[in-house]
Amino acid sequence: MSPLWLMATMLLAPPAGAAGIALFRTKPRVCEAASLVAAAALFALVATLLPAVMNGARPELEVFEILPGIAFTFQAEPLGVAFALVVAFLWLVTVVYAIGNMRAHGETHLARFYFFFTLAITATIGGAFAGNLLTLYFFYEALTLSTYPLVTHGRE
Repeated sequence: MSPLWLMATMLLAPPAGAAGIALFRTKPRVCEAASLVAAAALFALVATLLPAVMNGARPELEVFEILPGIAFTFQAEPLGVAFALVVAFLWLVTVVYAIGNMRAHGETHLARFYFFFTLAITATIGGAFAGNLLTLYFFYEALTLSTYPLVTHGRE
């Protein structure tokens, strides 16, 4: 798979997990599985992209152009890929921990928690691969909005 396709696929892995969680929101175990599969897929995709970027590839994906010269762009560069690899690994570890913690405490609204957690990871990965300040700003704001439901999950 080419580095450009890898990058496009890894940007879509967390939203695909979020869609699976939303689709099966009444089945907690399926939500947990969707979150785990998305986390493992993201980690594998980023790890697969790492060698190409370390060898000099800089895949760039322009999603759309807002105005001439101002585009919504993603680019894989070494520091961004390293950050994405750390994020993907920690997401995988955190999902495993969250599953055990949520079950042990008898938490409710699991689908909502996993959904917003997946959106937060989507925003973090988008920021890691942001090709310009506009894209970085968009994903930074998306991270802010997606983490609020996580902070208030306990409703305290």
